[in-house]
Amino acid sequence: MSVGRPALWAWDLAFALVLIAVFAYATATALALPEGAKLFPLAIAIPSLVLAVLLAVISLRSRGAAGVPRPPDEGDEAMLAPEVRTRRTGEIAAWFLGIFAAVYLLGFLIAIPLSAIAYLRFAARETWPTSVAVAGVCWALVFGVFDRLLHVPLPAGELLRMFGIR
Repeated sequence: MSVGRPALWAWDLAFALVLIAVFAYATATALALPEGAKLFPLAIAIPSLVLAVLLAVISLRSRGAAGVPRPPDEGDEAMLAPEVRTRRTGEIAAWFLGIFAAVYLLGFLIAIPLSAIAYLRFAARETWPTSVAVAGVCWALVFGVFDRLLHVPLPAGELLRMFGIR
């Protein structure tokens, strides 16, 4: 929320109202889908709609409240130099693009755990056992929930398709 800047409450409220409209539309659209197809969209749209309404209520309650400015936390982005923020933003964008490329080339079942291991080990500097354990959980969730439980067809990656592996 905009603590210390009460004039911005209107922007918070406008953002919440846009979210309410988007998720209300998504919920209404999902309700018109066939029985098996509406589960996943409703599982996202309904909780998101509830959170957007909560955000609007919080925005309305903070209207006109004069917040006490607080000093930025030590790890706060406002304390970082612009070059550092730009570099970090670039790194995050590169990780996102790398994950998208891995999913496109290798498919979800291989790319998700591989990306998790790569990010945790090299960007987050986690230990190998932790990285492998989290990647295993990621693979189990993708495989177990989406492939086995929900029967979502996970496309094979283009490299796998090109070499006839899948």
